[in-house]
Amino acid sequence: MSCWLMSKTLRIMFLCSACVVVALVLFFFSTAALSLHGNFLLTPMEDRVFVIFLYTIAILFILAIVIIFFGMAIFCMLRERASVSGKILWLVFFFFTGPLGSTLYYFAVYRRLARTQHEVEYA
Repeated sequence: MSCWLMSKTLRIMFLCSACVVVALVLFFFSTAALSLHGNFLLTPMEDRVFVIFLYTIAILFILAIVIIFFGMAIFCMLRERASVSGKILWLVFFFFTGPLGSTLYYFAVYRRLARTQHEVEYA
């Protein structure tokens, strides 16, 4: 039986969210490293474009965080085959690491189980 948490649409949504989280974390770290190197002088027009760009990134990041965090937490509680203590450990890890923990869980657990279920259904 197929689970809605492993539907093709949600698998794609979780993958996109995980990729956005990883890309934006790398972007923020690289931007922080560049800003330590020196000051950037922007014209007023460049400054407005940069602010619009940052707001767009922030909105994407917030949506990706919500999707990956709640999706992986629900999957962990309802569908994970681990013991109760293993589930609690993952949920505590989610709580303290936020989107990075959820993204790690996606790549370490969810993706493997979703791929296995997909292969079983279509074999």
